[in-house]
Amino acid sequence: MEGSIAAAESPRRYYTPWQIAVATLIGGSLAGGFFASRNYLLFGARKKAATIAVVSVLVLIVAIVVGSLMPRHVPRSGFALLIIGAYRWFAEGAFASNIADRQSEGWTRQSWWQVVWISAAFLAGMLVVGFLVLTLFDKDA
Repeated sequence: MEGSIAAAESPRRYYTPWQIAVATLIGGSLAGGFFASRNYLLFGARKKAATIAVVSVLVLIVAIVVGSLMPRHVPRSGFALLIIGAYRWFAEGAFASNIADRQSEGWTRQSWWQVVWISAAFLAGMLVVGFLVLTLFDKDA
């Protein structure tokens, strides 16, 4: 019983739009989508949480396709910055009022360290999957 009282009294934590943008910078759309989805769950919007997770996977697929179709001499960093900016803009519009409401209830921002480590894990996972896909579909093997 004491554990549930302590849990109810502990402050809840949310992810800021800037944290979602940095997560997207480090770990791509999947990381940004993960943190946006977590916010939706924390704010009680389960359907929106599922939707943003699916949209983030679709953004990754579109980014891979567009990146592979771009000529080699065209830098892809501009496209990546566009995605990061879109996630920041989305998060600001989706969560600013919820965050303001929750701050008045004692909620606080989640740790930047947590955002960085989880985003780095998403990056590492995507690198491993990318390596495996390239290895499996290597034409010279």
